[in-house]
Amino acid sequence: MLRTSARQIVLNILFFSAWLLSQETFLNLVLTCLNGEEQQRDGLVGSLLKQLQDLAAKAKDNPLLPYLRKFSLEREGVLLRLSLVGGMFDSVCHPSNCDAWALTLFQLMLYGVVSKERDR
Repeated sequence: MLRTSARQIVLNILFFSAWLLSQETFLNLVLTCLNGEEQQRDGLVGSLLKQLQDLAAKAKDNPLLPYLRKFSLEREGVLLRLSLVGGMFDSVCHPSNCDAWALTLFQLMLYGVVSKERDR
């Protein structure tokens, strides 16, 4: 039983790592296209913030949501959005919306949407 569990954990880590590596090309393309396009970049940052705020509100209303099997596809989208946020961190840390981002990221962790254990 322990051997199967350990094997499954390793397979999950490999699958997740492969998925993240496949997203890197897409992220680089988006970030390259936004280079020098401040208005579009600000629009994307605002849109990402709104989407993540909506997800945090859904997770607050339904505490089991992050643990449901049907959430796994949506979770991939969350990780992709957070990767984009990481690539545009200078825009995210703009004084006009820094507080909103800090609160939203805290709520995503508080409600279990992202966690240190699952998202290394």
